[in-house]
Amino acid sequence: MNAYIDEPVQFVLVSTIIILSISWILLLLATKNSSNKKNPPLPPGPKGLPLVGNLLSLDPDLHTYFTNLAQTYGPIYTLKLGKKTGIVVTSPAVAKQVLKDHDTIFANRDVPVAGKEATYGGSDIVWNPYGPEWRMLRKVCVREMLSNNTLDTVYDLRRREIRGTIRYLYSRAGSTVDIGEQMFLTRFDLQGIQGKMKGLAKRFDKIFESIIEQRLKITDGKESKDFLQFLLQMKDNNGDAKTPFTMTHLKALLMGARVFVNVWAIHRDPTIWEKPLEFCPERFLDGKWDYNGNDFNYFPFGSGRRICAGTAMAERMFMFSLASLVHSFDWSLPVGETLDLSEKFGIVLKKKMPLIAIPTPRLSNPSLYD
Repeated sequence: MNAYIDEPVQFVLVSTIIILSISWILLLLATKNSSNKKNPPLPPGPKGLPLVGNLLSLDPDLHTYFTNLAQTYGPIYTLKLGKKTGIVVTSPAVAKQVLKDHDTIFANRDVPVAGKEATYGGSDIVWNPYGPEWRMLRKVCVREMLSNNTLDTVYDLRRREIRGTIRYLYSRAGSTVDIGEQMFLTRFDLQGIQGKMKGLAKRFDKIFESIIEQRLKITDGKESKDFLQFLLQMKDNNGDAKTPFTMTHLKALLMGARVFVNVWAIHRDPTIWEKPLEFCPERFLDGKWDYNGNDFNYFPFGSGRRICAGTAMAERMFMFSLASLVHSFDWSLPVGETLDLSEKFGIVLKKKMPLIAIPTPRLSNPSLYD
């Protein structure tokens, strides 16, 4: 019998042996790590692959992906994201522990590549780790730039920019308008960029959106790591005190895991909200909902030290802008179009399809649009 094996077969055999050996070593290491009694067991979660963990199964629409996993694994669960451990919580009780009770620890942030690209090297108020420099930036921002007194003094600026928007929309009467884009330009102007730079503002919006979309592409190697780091610092999610993992794992998380607080899921939790998926603004008329970060059933601006610094500005601009648009125009969709409310994940949740509508002036005196 000829014992000779040709080279292609030898290559396949050797490759198979190497792959099996590496897999066996990884399995042994994983078993050893899981049996390490120094750390408490992590919450349950979907099983991942060696090295990459759950990275390859992530859905770019993380808010719905995380919510669906919570239905299987409960209000606090674990994801292995490469070398990082992610903990997702989806109930108000655990969110309170993360964002208030242990806020000093969880306020820290590592700066991902995307954060450096989109800001001043990650040294701005959004990405800066919690510490003296961040506290100084926050103090300047809140007390000097966005305080009630400061915002009151620039009322005329807000009024001027809104009136400018109304004039522009009046000039577009009967034609289609991208409402989201137009309101972005208005906000951009209010932050110090004057009308002559609207082209730059529009380019800025597109560039920033492209950075976000690039980070949402799930690939391998360095890009996966950046994707993970970026997302771990963009979204916050919540947990439930009923789980036996809560206190044990919050202590373990202080050693280096990342926590997602899924506010999107909490704000659609049927145990908190009646018919949560229905558009029902009347639910807020009783005045019991506090959006200043103290009610962990409802915190659209975040909570704790990292709560949005621009809440007071948003309060003023949202009502003023919306009231002006509704008072000045009747709005309709283009013929044959239907309203698409689907959304896409990002630093803020955006409509997947832009809202394109047609303004029709409703005021009898044209001079009111000047």
